[in-house]
Amino acid sequence: MQISETTKQFLKYRINAEYIEEVKQQPNSNYYTKGCEKMSAEEAKRTSGSVVNGWLVTDTIANWYCPIKRKSINAIPIIRHCWNINKNGIIYDTANWPSVNKDLKTFQYVMDPDSEVCYRIGEKFNKFIPQVMFITNTDLMLQIKDGTRHTITREEHNQFYNECKGTYAKIK
Repeated sequence: MQISETTKQFLKYRINAEYIEEVKQQPNSNYYTKGCEKMSAEEAKRTSGSVVNGWLVTDTIANWYCPIKRKSINAIPIIRHCWNINKNGIIYDTANWPSVNKDLKTFQYVMDPDSEVCYRIGEKFNKFIPQVMFITNTDLMLQIKDGTRHTITREEHNQFYNECKGTYAKIK
């Protein structure tokens, strides 16, 4: 699959992230929604493999509703996700996507060793690790715990970039 424009745009925001061209789908019927970290860890232990952290990027604009703030956003979602790599270097995902989220019919995988690095948000530098991000035209937004959505400023991007710069070599 060729890299999408949305994935290219997202990679500009993430210094050590890398598009993964091929991820085999190996659905596990025991997989449950929002359980990718635990499921990937269990799979890695069972197979002596490893967990891969990153993001799912789709090109589909979705209407994401926040019941806390009672507001919707029409944007392209970027969803934090974990999957696996086996001893032979084969990358695969055990999530059963049609049953997990019907909106994610097509998506691309982005491996990101910095997926757990905090963004420092606002004047008080509240640390926040996003579970969902959104791309709208040229902006990257975070969804914060209380449902608030925050457009990441240039200063916040620079702070994130400086914290991640040089911490990992680009994965080839």
